[in-house]
Amino acid sequence: MGQTARFIAQWNHEEYGHVAWVAGIDGSYISIEEYNYTTANSYSRRRISASSVDNYLALL
Repeated sequence: MGQTARFIAQWNHEEYGHVAWVAGIDGSYISIEEYNYTTANSYSRRRISASSVDNYLALL
């Protein structure tokens, strides 16, 4: 895995949208940690294309 990031990934889909913690960056992919994406009240991790995210919120 590449560098540790301090970003939140944000999507504008469906009624409420979605956010996830960016846990790492690996070229054009990111690893994210999130709750309630695959199953309600559930934590998950996944590796996705960085370009699939609508917005990135930087934590300073």
